[in-house]
Amino acid sequence: MVEIVFQRENKGGNGDKNHVAGDPHIAMPDGFAWGSEEDKRFYIVKHGNSIGWHNRYFTLKISGISLNRARIFIEPHKVPATILDTELSAPDPEDRFVYRSRKRWGLFIDELPERVKTAIDNNGYAEVTVDQIKPFFRHKTEGMQISG
Repeated sequence: MVEIVFQRENKGGNGDKNHVAGDPHIAMPDGFAWGSEEDKRFYIVKHGNSIGWHNRYFTLKISGISLNRARIFIEPHKVPATILDTELSAPDPEDRFVYRSRKRWGLFIDELPERVKTAIDNNGYAEVTVDQIKPFFRHKTEGMQISG
């Protein structure tokens, strides 16, 4: 099992601070002690209520997937640099990649089952299996879904 923190709503910004709703931020093993900034449940424990909760993130506990496999969701989308890319942007010679987006995969929050959306709205947290959540992950540039 793994727990992944996702962006709840769009957050503008420059460069890598531009987050889109559904972006996965971090994947950790089940039972990881999240802080009150990442997890609404811990915010409530710390402050005694949910007043003031920023509602930027939510956590999904996903069973049926390893931590190593889940980490593919939080990788940036990068492709090998072309000759033109290297001439125009002069990337670091050790890093011959061009970054296409902050995250390679995104979770389509609006399409989630109602019970999951309700749990996220109420608790900032929901439990799902990998088979239940797979149809809602999509590759950001190619639109493909997860298989296998």
